[in-house]
Amino acid sequence: MANLRRASRRDRLLRFAGVVCILALAVAPPLLGRPGWDFVHVYRHDALAGTYGLHTWGPWPMYWLVMPFAALPITLGALLWNLAGALGFLYAIRRLGGHELLFAVSLPCFWTFTQGQIEGFIALGLGLSFAASPVLAGLGLVLLSLKPQFGLFAVLYVLLTRRDWRLLLVPALVYSVSVAYWGMWFDEWIASLLWRTTWNNDVIENLSLYPLSLLLLPLLFAPPDIGRWLLLQSVVMPYFPHYSYAPALTLKPSRSTHLILAVTWGVVLWDSVRPLQGRWLGWVMLVALLWEVRLWLKSRRGRDARPNLERSLRDNPS
Repeated sequence: MANLRRASRRDRLLRFAGVVCILALAVAPPLLGRPGWDFVHVYRHDALAGTYGLHTWGPWPMYWLVMPFAALPITLGALLWNLAGALGFLYAIRRLGGHELLFAVSLPCFWTFTQGQIEGFIALGLGLSFAASPVLAGLGLVLLSLKPQFGLFAVLYVLLTRRDWRLLLVPALVYSVSVAYWGMWFDEWIASLLWRTTWNNDVIENLSLYPLSLLLLPLLFAPPDIGRWLLLQSVVMPYFPHYSYAPALTLKPSRSTHLILAVTWGVVLWDSVRPLQGRWLGWVMLVALLWEVRLWLKSRRGRDARPNLERSLRDNPS
């Protein structure tokens, strides 16, 4: 009992340290005069200039989320943007069983806050999508949809596993209002996505192994598992930067989580010293995915073997 209490106390201290680290990472860059390139030159710029789809990938309703932060002075806007993202991560970690300190020491966490990325809001959407309330879960689906290269498989997973049509009410309302406000913006958005397919995505931060990884899509027909689906999505999307995996790290840590945390830092640090060519991180994610598939198959064989063992014991009681 005493050992359990000590372990529980140690875990609480580690989690508290993780919370402090996450909040410190969120506030430090803006306060030090580095508000984050992506917040300033991508989200804020496109929202204020009305150049939707120029630098950003998200559907048009994303700008409703960005505008309250973009309208503020840069430092204040970036500070509140990062703090809101940090609270989104912390909510998702608590709801989905993640560990604050493991998340805090991850490369995606560091990159999200130093660059001013949107991933904290996407993590909030992932957490909300599992809420009991269809309204809150629907809001979660809306947030997930704002970064489709991460949100697509997550939205499909939630809809397939929950099978509740009421989850679509809030997304339908938000996207209907967006059409009333902007008109049929979908064609412009899709055109901007297709234009990006001409980019050189063979860069170190890209996790994608597209198009070879499309051969892995049959894994979607295995029993749904949100962690496995998000790993799969990271390698099958044409472009999936490593920081976009941050919301997935709010899930309960698996064995592959530690591999991802360690190796991503190692690869990026090595690249800073001796630049690497190709998608090294994509192969890391593929190894993690295959590891998770192996564990699933092993557990499945164990479940299948138990009835056979029980039958054998029943038929041969001696």
